[in-house]
Amino acid sequence: MSSISKPVLYLLEIGLLLIFSVHIFMTARLVIENRRARRKRYEIDPSTPLLVKLMPLTGTLLFIFLIVHLLDFRFQEHHGLNSIVNGINLGLYGLIFNYFQHPLRIFVYLVGMVVLGCHLSHAIQSMVQTYGSHNVKYIPAIKTMSMGIGIFVAIGFSLIPVLLYFGFTPGLSR
Repeated sequence: MSSISKPVLYLLEIGLLLIFSVHIFMTARLVIENRRARRKRYEIDPSTPLLVKLMPLTGTLLFIFLIVHLLDFRFQEHHGLNSIVNGINLGLYGLIFNYFQHPLRIFVYLVGMVVLGCHLSHAIQSMVQTYGSHNVKYIPAIKTMSMGIGIFVAIGFSLIPVLLYFGFTPGLSR
């Protein structure tokens, strides 16, 4: 990576950390406000969509996934033994390539992407509602758009390990 791009990368990482921190803070604040507003817990409505019921679980799983992801890729040595492919040190690309040669790691990553897609799908709908754009006329379009974004992101990131495992390796002969 060139010396110009490293500061940009660090700024992006700081920005992501800030966004993530604000998200966690706002979620916790919203949960606390909701519990204070109504001392008695809400009854579980059987008609509540599954994604809504799963938000706390998917959020927790994503937090764990994020920690594992950072430990596996961000905080690993990018030029050590784990980054060598066909006798060539490929840096981060080699690390990722080698990591995704193990089916269990691929499975865990794919499960993480499904969880991300589900969480993101409902999160977009909730965000639109939170910021006051909850119009009955637009609900179907908002649901379709948020589901599409969730699926697109999940499939897009899922392609990385699947393609690497099945031999799609741009610029690398096997």
